[in-house]
Amino acid sequence: MDPVGHGNCEELLDQLEHLLHGELDAARQAELHAHLDDCPPCFEQADFQAQLKRLIADRCTEQPPSALADRISSMLRDDAPTR
Repeated sequence: MDPVGHGNCEELLDQLEHLLHGELDAARQAELHAHLDDCPPCFEQADFQAQLKRLIADRCTEQPPSALADRISSMLRDDAPTR
């Protein structure tokens, strides 16, 4: 894959969630970080997304009631395709 150049903001934004979640290999992360270093609009978007991700992680710490978790697990098992 070609490096993300100055004119390729759409490609960076398409992969931003993968970057923030650490799902890309080191070479691809380096390419995207290089783009962010040189592109203020993309950097602002990435910074906003990273802050939002941290805020949600910090604030959403409650566990669902065990009865709800059990009901959801049961529903998922019931809907799972059979082999």
